[in-house]
Amino acid sequence: MQDEEALLSDRQLVLLAGEAAFGRGVDYFRQGLVLGWNKKGATITAEVEGSERYHVTLELSKRGLDGGCDCPASEGIDFCKHCVATALAYRAEQAEQTCLTGGDDTDRIRAYLQQMDKPALVDALLTLIEDDQLLLQQWSLRADAVLGVLDYKALKKRITAAFPLNRDLYRYEQVRTYFAKAEAVVDLLAEQAPQLPPEQCLTLVDYALARMARALETIDDSGGFRFHCEQTLQELHVQTVQRLGWPPGKLAKYLYELAFGDSENFYPGIPDAYHEALGGDEMDAYHACLQQAWDALPNLTKDAGWPEKYRYLRLRDPLLKRAEANGDFPAILALY
Repeated sequence: MQDEEALLSDRQLVLLAGEAAFGRGVDYFRQGLVLGWNKKGATITAEVEGSERYHVTLELSKRGLDGGCDCPASEGIDFCKHCVATALAYRAEQAEQTCLTGGDDTDRIRAYLQQMDKPALVDALLTLIEDDQLLLQQWSLRADAVLGVLDYKALKKRITAAFPLNRDLYRYEQVRTYFAKAEAVVDLLAEQAPQLPPEQCLTLVDYALARMARALETIDDSGGFRFHCEQTLQELHVQTVQRLGWPPGKLAKYLYELAFGDSENFYPGIPDAYHEALGGDEMDAYHACLQQAWDALPNLTKDAGWPEKYRYLRLRDPLLKRAEANGDFPAILALY
């Protein structure tokens, strides 16, 4: 048999398919339309996505390369663009195999896995997954997402299970394991968020943040293992707020209640982090909420403690920042 590299060269493929079909085959290959190929002996088979899904068969023999497809242009005889795309996909993976074989341990393992048939690969992966509870949870979540069995209720149950309460954890390894399991669920929520209605998504993100806040009441996370969950949920919250389309007053009231609620430390800075979500009307409405709360405060007594002063400062600072930006000196003096 001739050398495979020569049989699958561009020159040989052009001779078999013609310049036009070769060019279209290159486009199909580059677009990733070869859905998979399999080699058994000297026969290469593949499925190629076109106007329909077509089945391609290539033969490597002493006489050279031959092939056909069940598309109208080939009818199982002529070497068409789908045959070209399959040959190129096979050639590219063989080149990668050669490169990986001469690489490090990870490269050689990858080369070995790529040569395994699908059932053997599935069995090997399942064995590894079943022996590791964290991997089992992560792959279970992925499977549920792909199989379409996740909905609002299922996600909420996952979040509840991800942040069990009253665990009294203080050792680094305990806390690391706790949040490693939670990360899988938080990442899943972030993946599924675009498919969820925005109000449902917002409810889930709020619930996850509140659940995490409660869990941390009995967990010593001085190692910062929660940070991935916290950052992911905060970014997701900002993105979801942008999708809501609520009237300015409703959105302003919602953010105000978060900013001055019990879990404010777990949300991004309000309103600065929501700058893109809050247009001019929404920002005006938010500052109107602040001003209303400020105006309703009684005069601060001289012997007031820090907890009392803190609420005044939190209300005043964003109002002061806005007044300074607008050059509103009477408002600045009144706030001071």
